[in-house]
Amino acid sequence: MLFTQCHITPMATFCRERVLPVFGEVRCQAGERVNSDHVIAFADRASGFRLLNLDELLGTSITDGGKVLVKRVGETVEKGEIIARTRVLFGKACVSPVRGTILDARLNKVLIEVASERVELRAFFPGQVIDLIPGRGAEIEVTGALIQGVWGSGAEQRGRLELVVPDGETPLTADRIVEAHMGTILIGGRTLDAGAVAQAVRNQVRGVIVGSITSSLLSIVRSSPLSLIVTEGFGSAAMNPGTFALLRSYASRDACFSPAVKTRWDVRRPEVVIPLRMASQPASSGQRASLSIGTQVRALRAPYENHLGQVVSLPPSPRRLASGIQARGAEVVLESVGRAFIPFENLEIVL
Repeated sequence: MLFTQCHITPMATFCRERVLPVFGEVRCQAGERVNSDHVIAFADRASGFRLLNLDELLGTSITDGGKVLVKRVGETVEKGEIIARTRVLFGKACVSPVRGTILDARLNKVLIEVASERVELRAFFPGQVIDLIPGRGAEIEVTGALIQGVWGSGAEQRGRLELVVPDGETPLTADRIVEAHMGTILIGGRTLDAGAVAQAVRNQVRGVIVGSITSSLLSIVRSSPLSLIVTEGFGSAAMNPGTFALLRSYASRDACFSPAVKTRWDVRRPEVVIPLRMASQPASSGQRASLSIGTQVRALRAPYENHLGQVVSLPPSPRRLASGIQARGAEVVLESVGRAFIPFENLEIVL
């Protein structure tokens, strides 16, 4: 069956991979407990070379670059540091556009090797390292609440959850975002508008969670530094009451906010993780659930797109749809809609 899963749970244990963009050195051990800021791996990434044209930068014809250099070949230079000058007094100067080492200077050219950049990989999720990925990173076991969405944009963030609307029906507007929200992750309601995006950026909000987003706002969000997670879909759908209630129950707690969109086939979604501690180990959410009577589901496509409900029957035979094709599916009681037959391909499990 082709149904997918969407995890919305107040407590679970699950695993998340943390990997470097390039090969490097892993600095943690299996079984080690790590916090969010723990550097678990690093790599020195080479940045290439820069060839400077002294004629253009100094505004005059240069026949021997070595004679106008202030720094010598082999010396390191900082970004913005003067490396060549036509005269000591009242002459034009050329500064290095990068940090690096001068490799050569001849005729009217200067070659700089850009200094390597150290990339550090932090655990991001507090938890326990359960496996190492040689040269790349580690797999971390996390315990906490998990709320997965359907779309996201922006960089991963960590911050305190802040409730700014009374319920999942209320849109997030600019007047609800104030300076005191700097560095927080806002729990919104139905949707948001361009004014709210601008106000969130202005007040340096780290992230926003809303139920839905209109297509006209997609380009605005993508071009802004704001990190955003949408829980229901596109349009103007309210945030599901269960999702809103779960987020509201964890207001004022720190959260790990991962808005990067992954493919549905990879079963990895934008998500909010609220790390928690508990005496007993909860059941892992890593196993695929089966569709059965009583399972909570969400409809993925029209005419019931984004509606939540509960499976009440699993007919053994295919049924003919309005389009004329036959498909196997489930009978679902949808909130505010009632009973409907939905093909398995149009369902996802909400855990």
